[in-house]
Amino acid sequence: MKKLLIALLTAMVVFGFTACNPSTPSVTVTGEDDLIEKLDAAATAGEKTIIIDGTITLTKDLEVSVDGVTLKGADDDAAITVGANRIVITGSTVSVESLAISGSNNDEIINVAQGADNVRFYDISLTSTGTGRGITVEGDNATIEGSVFTDCRMPFYFDENNAGMTKATVRNNTITGSTKVDLETEAIVTLTGNTFTERVGETDINVLSKTGTETDQAVAERISTDNNGAIVKCGTHTTTAPADAQ
Repeated sequence: MKKLLIALLTAMVVFGFTACNPSTPSVTVTGEDDLIEKLDAAATAGEKTIIIDGTITLTKDLEVSVDGVTLKGADDDAAITVGANRIVITGSTVSVESLAISGSNNDEIINVAQGADNVRFYDISLTSTGTGRGITVEGDNATIEGSVFTDCRMPFYFDENNAGMTKATVRNNTITGSTKVDLETEAIVTLTGNTFTERVGETDINVLSKTGTETDQAVAERISTDNNGAIVKCGTHTTTAPADAQ
């Protein structure tokens, strides 16, 4: 009797855990029309993790409007070729993960719209063959981490003049062949652990203005130290490249 009771209690615990912690439903897509259809259906179908299998080529802008959607590559070959179009994220808590994204748009390849908050990019590879930005962020509390940006004139830009933006985090990325990153101020965007290689311009990070009491030199040197010796310009002061990068 005791063994039966223990078995029943164990089954109840397992069942209760499973019922309260269901795995996130996912769906796999292989083409543009399929991707658009699944994004549209995500609001009601409950399948908010969309797995990209193979390469999807866009023929128009792709809008990600449903909150909580994750776009994720099935493997290392998963890619979205944007061309001259854009990926426009208008939903909040959207995640883009483990995808190779390339485009030639001369404005931007990805736009995170105002009101699209808590958007996260992780382990993406973004390559530009145009003259535009990689990612333009207007939403609040965006995170870009563990990603690689190649040949983007400006890998990411944060519209800090937007009153709804209070913070953003950019960490542990590799930026290659970039002109620079512009920061409107040093107060909102936190950059740490990023590596800049094969720079095109004279600086890696350009702080256009500062809001705190630190001197220009202190701001520039702090950001440079936090980003593996990046060349940082703030006001009248510009750091120098580390010896092994000159």
